[in-house]
Amino acid sequence: MSLNAQIQDLVKAFRTSFSPELNALVERGAGEISAMPIVENALKAGDKAPEFSLLNHHGEPRSLIDYLKTGPLVLTFYRGLWRPYCNLQLNAYNKGYADIKALGANLVAISSEGPQWRRGHQRFQPAAGDQGHHHRRSRLRRSA
Repeated sequence: MSLNAQIQDLVKAFRTSFSPELNALVERGAGEISAMPIVENALKAGDKAPEFSLLNHHGEPRSLIDYLKTGPLVLTFYRGLWRPYCNLQLNAYNKGYADIKALGANLVAISSEGPQWRRGHQRFQPAAGDQGHHHRRSRLRRSA
């Protein structure tokens, strides 16, 4: 099942379990998010990502340049264990990890959570922590 189909199933499950009042709040919030210029402000193909330096899962500083030394990079943001959409996304990346590596790329997930989020996602090598919420100060687009 595709990631999009999994997300749609999750949305349907939420809608059937929430009260009408809560559904209305969720829909209003979704509408507000949809109206934001997230995609328009995101980096485009060929744009340079802003340099960053974060601690990896071993507590060692790693920069964007460090990650790029070994080849192309798939960079994603993981907001947290409490975000079911983020968990679905990480599972999809885990399933596609062999394809990413076969193309010579590496996978880096940036999260403001501590190392506990990596349980079940060990294929994310290396992983970076974003305790300073760098993604909020950059033009890097979060995908979930």
